[in-house]
Parts: sequence; structure tokens; C-alpha cells
Amino acid sequence: MITLTKVFIRLERDAATVEELEDFGHSAYETAEEASTEFLTTEVGVDVVVQEGTVETVVIIATAATALITAISNYGGFWEGLQIIRGHARKAGDFVRRKLKRQATLRGEHVISTRVTTGHLTRLDGLFCDVENGELSPSKAHRRAVDLLERAGEEVTPEMSDELFKVLSEVPVTPDRRLPPTREERGARRSGKTGAAPPRRREPRGIQIRREPGSSEAILTRVQ
Repeated sequence: MITLTKVFIRLERDAATVEELEDFGHSAYETAEEASTEFLTTEVGVDVVVQEGTVETVVIIATAATALITAISNYGGFWEGLQIIRGHARKAGDFVRRKLKRQATLRGEHVISTRVTTGHLTRLDGLFCDVENGELSPSKAHRRAVDLLERAGEEVTPEMSDELFKVLSEVPVTPDRRLPPTREERGARRSGKTGAAPPRRREPRGIQIRREPGSSEAILTRVQ
């Protein structure tokens, strides 16, 4: 799956019951679905994970590569479409962050930190920028783009690969037009991190609510 936006929110809380974790999860899931409807036009799935400890909620809104490329094509050029969809994804992530933070505050919870990234869209955008700025050849950027999609679990068809190579080959070498990174993405670049959740010493108790793109059913799984 191609991550469009990924939201982290961590609360200052030592423990939580499974029922409380599920309440957090359902609230985050409903908020993500609302954001998807409001800001995104492509068919998406939602993945929410809530873990105990200092309660951490991770919300991912994702789509299939074929759906992403189809959505991009609706905006004309590939570059312009990627920029527009990434902007929409950022708005969706910011919406989820603001609403979950507000809900936590109303419950009397202290929010330790929040973070929003635009996932794979940021990395695809970076490859186009690198070609545009003369830092990567189209062929090398194409290999990296295909590798990125495959590592995300996507099947890259010959037609999709050819389309990616075509648009990368047509990118003119011009001054930087990159969409400004979010504050969190700038921090991740300085630290060398890629937006992944921080490592944990053990697998904490928690819950996951996941709906695949094209499905109307969300599945809840408990991690004990």
C-alpha cells in the first residue's frame, strides 16, 4: 500500500485498559474516514494502531499504486498531479491531528507530541525534484521509484513502469519547485529518520483497526 498520510499522536498516560484503547482507536478511525471523504478523491484504506504505555495512536491513510496513478492522471501532468494529491494528503493528515488533539484535550489528557508526514508521496516527490535539479538521472530515479513501490507491497506492471520512466524522462532540469516539507519532515531529514514510529523494547499491548481500499468492512485486532 502507498501511504498518503501518516499521523502520530502520543498522550501522557501510564496505562490504559483494552476498552479505552478501543475507544481511542474507533475515534481515530472515524476521524480518518472523515478526513478521507473531505480531502481525498482516490479510493483509500485506513489503518489505525493504538498502543498502551504513553498511549500512542498511529493513523495511516493509504491507497493502491494503480489508484494513485489514476488519480494523478486526472490532474493533467504527473508532476502537477503528484503535487496536488500530496497537498490534499497533508490537509487530511493535519485534519486528523487537530481533531484527535482536540478530543484528547477535552478528555483532560495531556498531549506529549504529534506528527504528520505524507509518506510515500514525499519520497516520490523527492525523486522528481532530484531529476529536475540534475541530482539524479531519469533511469536511476526510475529504478528507485519502482523499488519504492515494490517495497510498499505493490505490483509494478510493465505499463506502470513504462509510464513512470516516461514522465521522469520528460522532467525538465529547472530550479527547485519542491513543495515545502512539513516541520516533522524537516526534523526527520536532519535526524536521518524516515518518519517511522520510534523503536520499542517490547511489543506493547494495543489494538489495530484496518480497512482495505475497496472494502466497507473494518477489522479490529487486539494485540495482548
